[in-house]
Amino acid sequence: MLASQRHERLLAEIRRSGAVRIADAAATLDVSDMTVRRDLADLAERGLVEKVHGGAVLPHATVHEPGYSAKSTQSTAEKEAIADAAIALVSPGTAIALSAGTTTATLALRIAADPQLRPLTVVTNSLPVAEILHGAGDRALETILTGVPGRRPTPWSVPSPNGRCPPCASTWPSSARTG
Repeated sequence: MLASQRHERLLAEIRRSGAVRIADAAATLDVSDMTVRRDLADLAERGLVEKVHGGAVLPHATVHEPGYSAKSTQSTAEKEAIADAAIALVSPGTAIALSAGTTTATLALRIAADPQLRPLTVVTNSLPVAEILHGAGDRALETILTGVPGRRPTPWSVPSPNGRCPPCASTWPSSARTG
C-alpha cells in the first residue's frame, strides 16, 4: 500500500472515531508501528492531525471535562455503590489514603458519618475530602493533608509540598493535621 493510501485511511479513521491508536492502525494497515508513526508525523506536519501519546487525533480536538461541581452530581448511584464497597474495607485503627475526586468525596462523607470507624487516619491530597473529614469534628478521625510535588493533578487537590493552593489563594501546610 502506498503512503498516500495509508494517509487517507488514517485520516478517514480519525474523522470517523475522533482518534487512532498506533498499534491498532499498524494491525489494520498491516504495517509496522514505525510506519504508522512516520505517516502520522507527515499528517501532523501538514496540520491534518495532532499527534498524541500512542496515536493521533483531529487537530485542536477538545474533550470537555466537567468541573468538580458538575461531576459531583453525575453518576451518583455508581459513586454510592463504590462508596458502599469501599467502606466495607475500612477498619477502625487503620490508615487509608483517599485521592482527589468526587467519588472519594462520597466515600469521605460516609466515613465522616460513621463513628464506628474510629479511630481512623485518612491521608489525602484532596481539599474537599479533607474539609469533609475535618467537618466531622471528631478527634479520633485524623486527617493528613499532603501535597503532590511539582504538580497539581486536579483543581481541587494540593499542588505541592509548600501547600500553595492557586485556585483559592490560601496556604496550607504540606502535611496539615486536623482532628
